[in-house]
Amino acid sequence: MTEDRDAAIARAEAALGRLASAADAFDDPLIVSAFDAPQAARAVSDVRPYLLFLRARALGYGRSNARRFRWGLSHRSEPGSAACALPPGALPVHWRPLEVGEESFARDATAYGQRLMEPIALAAQFGFWGRVADDRSLASDVRAEAAALLDEATPIAENDLAAWFGATDPWRDTFALWLLSGEPQAVGRLRDLIFALAIRYGSLAIRQGGLVRGQRFPFKDEALISASAQLALGLWRCGMYPSVVPSLTAFVADSVGESGGWADPGQEPDVLTTLAAADLLARIDPGFDPGATIDWFVRHQEAAGWWRALDPEVPWLTHAVSGWLEVAEQPFPERFSWPEAPIWARDRLTGLTTMAILDELETVLAAVPALGALPIEVAFVDLAGFGAFNSRQGQVAGDAVLAMLGASFQALAGILPVRIGGDEFLLFGKPGWPAGAVANALEPWRHAWAGAMASMNPGELVSPRVVWSRSTSAELSRLRRALGEAIGALKLEWPNPPAEGVIREIGGAS
Repeated sequence: MTEDRDAAIARAEAALGRLASAADAFDDPLIVSAFDAPQAARAVSDVRPYLLFLRARALGYGRSNARRFRWGLSHRSEPGSAACALPPGALPVHWRPLEVGEESFARDATAYGQRLMEPIALAAQFGFWGRVADDRSLASDVRAEAAALLDEATPIAENDLAAWFGATDPWRDTFALWLLSGEPQAVGRLRDLIFALAIRYGSLAIRQGGLVRGQRFPFKDEALISASAQLALGLWRCGMYPSVVPSLTAFVADSVGESGGWADPGQEPDVLTTLAAADLLARIDPGFDPGATIDWFVRHQEAAGWWRALDPEVPWLTHAVSGWLEVAEQPFPERFSWPEAPIWARDRLTGLTTMAILDELETVLAAVPALGALPIEVAFVDLAGFGAFNSRQGQVAGDAVLAMLGASFQALAGILPVRIGGDEFLLFGKPGWPAGAVANALEPWRHAWAGAMASMNPGELVSPRVVWSRSTSAELSRLRRALGEAIGALKLEWPNPPAEGVIREIGGAS
């Protein structure tokens, strides 16, 4: 199976490489997916010709105009480049025959294709150009051009997102949430509207029995596996309605077909529904066995290396499936990511998550059975001497110390830092991390902290006291209480710790 998977990934990367060097490559709005492919023919540093191509294009106006973005959208549901086209005589449509056979597709294939392409192009283009704009290894003019392109596109993208709040198309809207929430650069520019879309559908799911249901023919009132999977991962990433995630995840996990693929009601498994479901389970459910789904994807790859649903999405879909195949069998902690808390659940001073959503996150960890059974490590941190420092130096200096502390915690890869209040914090390791992973990360951190404090305020000691322990994800509430009691005892034992602080495992040695 591994050989088949590796061969499928190689075919996909070769196909994307062919697209990157095709004569009409720039006509495809998803060419950036080829730029992103690890072995594509064109490197990220060679984007200047594409930037010039985009700048030379005239913008169109109006919500339905395919040229409202400089990268444009495909015409008549067709691929943007001949490099992705089907062989002559092949069927042009490959998914959800109930929907594709509906009158709306026959009446306006361009509008139908753009329903699919709008979220994909937004996520792909914003993600790619955001990375280019932030890449300090690139020439300053390239970075500036990338940023200007996004500045121009942002209000147009906001209009698109705002138009989806009517919730008339649950599949398309949750598809957009799934894609956009997975691109940090897109979230950076469109965060408020992405979070608003999550709120809209999270609240709808609560009213609809914890699932997403269709709003129109042919899926009116049907529970949609596709949209439920898309919403679940979007909500988790946004830290929004996390208590809804377990029911969505269980519904998706229970709906897998014997073939290893997923389908909406009355349909055969299709590649988009399967990708959304498999992406959710690989990232949230450590009990998910990806083997049958890997085989399904390998079987449904075209000989030319592409994966295809409708047609115009082919470069993105091929890159996305290939990327999923690469990570699907990695250890669960490498696939798992903590959510980004919404702004109202973040501490104003440090930017860290607050206790506002911690209980809900713990509910998710406990409610997904295989996730709740995993071990998790948590550390409780307080700052010895902070109160006295704040009194001597003033609140502005004290706030600067807390802000520096928050930034240092955010730099700890894979750890979720939570501000409890004052100078007290909880640090959560990923479920399934090996024993001592958080404590090991804090060893270099606390020595670096001592150096940072010495540089910031010579002669002042504001030292970390840390207690840590390990439990299962389902028992986090009990573990939090135990750590709270243990930090009190450590404060009595070490009223004035050294500059690098002290760290102790509950029940262990200093």
